[in-house]
Amino acid sequence: MVARLLAEARRALADDPEGGLALRYRTALWGGLAGLSDARTGYERRVRLNQACVRQVLDRWDAHFPGDRGVEAMLDVATRRVAGTIEDEAAGDARDRFYVEVVENRRYPGDASAMFVGLAAANTVMEARIEDNADAIPEAEDDEQLDPEACDTSYMCASAAARGLNGRPADGAARRAFWTWYLDTAIPQVYGL
Repeated sequence: MVARLLAEARRALADDPEGGLALRYRTALWGGLAGLSDARTGYERRVRLNQACVRQVLDRWDAHFPGDRGVEAMLDVATRRVAGTIEDEAAGDARDRFYVEVVENRRYPGDASAMFVGLAAANTVMEARIEDNADAIPEAEDDEQLDPEACDTSYMCASAAARGLNGRPADGAARRAFWTWYLDTAIPQVYGL
C-alpha cells in the first residue's frame, strides 16, 4: 500500500507546475506509513521524518542567522520529548517561546525562508507532543486552509527550499527538489523501505 501511495505522490508531484505535493497526498502517505509498525515506532519515525525535513533546509536558517542554534534547540526538544526526558508542558513552553521569537521578534529582509525553517522547527516540537499518529494528521484538504502554526513541518520546509509558499512567487524547481528528496530519500530512510 505504501509503495502505491508513494507512486501516486510522485505522479502528482511530476504533474504539479509549481513543484508542490498537495496535502491530500501527504496525509494519505502518513496514514499508510503509520500502519507499518506499532504506534510507538510510528510516532518515533514521524518525528524523525520531521527532523530530517528541517535539517534538509537548515542552511536557509544558518545563512540568515549565523551561529544561532535556535532551530537545533527545537530539534533537541523534540528528541527529548519522544524520549520522555522533557515533560510535555515544558516542551510546549519552549516551542511557544521560539515560535513567538520567530514570528514577532525576527526580521527577514529579502525572503522569508529562514522564518519557514523556524516555523518548521517549532512545528516539529508540536508534532512530538502528539503521540497518537492519527491525531497528527490534519483534516484540511490543502495547505492553504491551515494557519502557519498548523502547517505541517514538511510543507514549511518545502516553502523554505522554494523561498515562498504555494501559490506565491517561488522557486518551483527547488520546491520540486525538496519533495523529490522527501519521497525518494527521507521517507525510505526513516521508515526502512
